[in-house]
Formats: sequence, structure tokens, C-alpha cells
Amino acid sequence: INEIRKPVQNYKHGTIVIEMKTKQEIADEVNLLLETKSDDLKVLESDTKGEKNEKIQSYIAGFNWANQHLGKLVHSDLSEIGKYAADETKACFIKKITIYYSCPLTDKGLVLVDTPGANSIHSRHTEVAFEYMKHADIIIYLTYFNHAFSYADREFLIQLGRIKDTFTSDKMFFAINASDLAENEEDERDVVLHVKNNLQTFGIRNPRLFPLSSKNELLHPERRNSGFDKFTESLFHYIEHDLESAIIRSAQSSINHAKAMIENIMIETEQRIEKEDEYLETLHQRERFL
Repeated sequence: INEIRKPVQNYKHGTIVIEMKTKQEIADEVNLLLETKSDDLKVLESDTKGEKNEKIQSYIAGFNWANQHLGKLVHSDLSEIGKYAADETKACFIKKITIYYSCPLTDKGLVLVDTPGANSIHSRHTEVAFEYMKHADIIIYLTYFNHAFSYADREFLIQLGRIKDTFTSDKMFFAINASDLAENEEDERDVVLHVKNNLQTFGIRNPRLFPLSSKNELLHPERRNSGFDKFTESLFHYIEHDLESAIIRSAQSSINHAKAMIENIMIETEQRIEKEDEYLETLHQRERFL
């Protein structure tokens, strides 16, 4: 999990905080990959080759570095993030990276969360991603221009489609990256239609779809042919209108629920007191008769 947050007093703009996995968490992952049951990490100290060790090569290669940091926080800066996030021999030992970065979204108080994909080798990573998406205020689902939905993608999106109607607002945005691969506008429209039809079969009706080119965005900051202008316009409109309204409705619903619970507790308490008074009165009458 990677998070991007607004800078705070202790963590200035550009600071990154790396939360390392614990030894037990690494042992659980290794056991899952090797189909073993052991809390011992000595297998990661081995340089011997074999079919089993091939499954955990990243763990073995990075263990000497990671062993001294497991269960701890590592502090660095943004210039070093590639060394941790892009190097699998380190990334496999990292639980979460928090980036403190000032930008229009974080300055509004939003926390950007990059979750594991649906194709993660660890099924619980997909479960974590799904939990984040259920409770998130906004979901941006990223797919690629020339990337067909895999089986894992389909199953994930079907689950998402089943709970979509329970959301207080339509908070889902679908970004189709690498639109610069399209040969022409018709080719781009065909891909967008293909993705839209797939999403509808997964139970996601009327999806917000945005063909984007991160390549063109980086090459041309004026956003020529990148698609990011329409995407950000729609996103900020949602944040400033729909999201605020949804948060207010949700808060009001929580307040009403709390009020109803308090009222029920008060009614039950009054009824219990009345019953206790009746019981005491009955005892007093018996005493008078005696």
C-alpha cells in the first residue's frame, strides 16, 4: 500500500515514511509461496538454487538489507522512493509507504491510496484493495489501452459491481492509460466502447471512462492530447459538489442513527426503572401484609 498525504509538522513536503513488515508477516508470505508451515526465516539466508527457492528469489536477494529493518519505520525522501517501490527485492518487505506531498488534492485533505492490483500473487492483497475501495470516498480504477481484462480483473470488478449500488454516490472513475497507442480517434473510441461494454457485463452501469496518456502529459505539460484536462475537471467537480454532499448525507445519517440508538437506550432504561419500581412496590405490599 502506498499513501500520499498532506505534509504535517513532523513530516515536511517530500518526506517518505516506510513501514516495514514484521518477521511474522514475512514468514506467513513465504509459507504461502512454499506451501510450508514455519516461523523460521533461515530459508531466506540460503543462496542455493531450486524450484522452491525460485518462488522467493526477491525475498532471498533482499533479506540481508531488510532483516535489520523488519517491524520498524524507515525515513527517507522522495528522491529515494524508486529504490524502495520499484526494486522488488526491497518492495516485498515493505508493508506501506507514506509520501508527504503538497498538491491540489492533498491540500484539500484527501489521502491518495495506491492499492495492490487484482493480479497480486497474494490473495489477501486483493482483499485489502477491495476493503479500501469499499470505504474510499473516490475510486480511480486504472486499466491500459492494450490490456484486456484478466480473470482476476473480471472477478474483482464483478464484486465491485455487486456493491456499487450501496455507495452513497457514484464514486468510481475508470482511467484507460496509454491512449497514445491509438492509431486514430476511431481506434480510441473503439477501445473505450470495449471497456465500457465489459464493465456493464460486470454490473457496472454508466461508468465514467477517461482515455488518458500519461506519456503525453509528461511530455506536454500544457496537456495537449493527454486527456487529463477532462479527467481532472470531472474529478474536481465530483470532489467539490457530489463528494461534499455525500459526506454531509453520510454524516447526517450517522447522527440520526446515533440519536435513534440513544432514544432507544433511554426508552429501555425508563421501562426498566418502571419495572423495578413496580417490583419494589410489590415487595412493600407483601411486607405490609406480613
